[in-house]
Amino acid sequence: MGGVLVIWLLLFAGAVELSLGISHEIHLLRPQLGSSGHHVPGLSCLSWRLGVEAHNIIEWSTVPQACESYVGHYMLGHQYRKDSRAVVYEALTYAQSLKLAVDGKDIWVFDVDETSPSNLPYYAKHGFRVEAYNSTQFNNWVYEGKAPALPESLKLYKKLLSLGIKAVFITGRPEAKEMSQQPIYEMWDITLGRSSYSSKQILTLQDVFHWAY
Repeated sequence: MGGVLVIWLLLFAGAVELSLGISHEIHLLRPQLGSSGHHVPGLSCLSWRLGVEAHNIIEWSTVPQACESYVGHYMLGHQYRKDSRAVVYEALTYAQSLKLAVDGKDIWVFDVDETSPSNLPYYAKHGFRVEAYNSTQFNNWVYEGKAPALPESLKLYKKLLSLGIKAVFITGRPEAKEMSQQPIYEMWDITLGRSSYSSKQILTLQDVFHWAY
């Protein structure tokens, strides 16, 4: 009797799946992408995000049109701040564990875009990277000097200063003047722009010390 019941349940479940169009076919993440990681309709935004974060989707230039709201909710919601806070917590834990020489030669290297100041206000007006990158519009935004500081990065910056660690900012832009327009980051020793070194040159810590001292 028990065996008959099990068989009946399996047949019933199979009939329901067929009627609802449910498929057990496994779709790999990568085959759903075209060349250079271009989005294919039907791919979920969560899968696309996971692929990008894991560097399985490479050379992407824009966010899929269907994912504009998904990215916007993340960036403007609480999760982005929580993720930033988690990373900064680990950075602070590391900094506080160091045995500093207190000789003024300890530095912390910050990246600029999306690490120190945030370009979120700009991207919010341009589809959260759904729109193709426009260097002219973006540079105009940069030189307005209105990019706010990322709150958690600012906390890290201030704590590092209190520990006696100097701040060095590195940017891939030709000019490094944007940090001079960020009054929130009041103290730093040097900002290195692309004009400070060849675009094909690997910037090493030795180079940073050379410019900083």
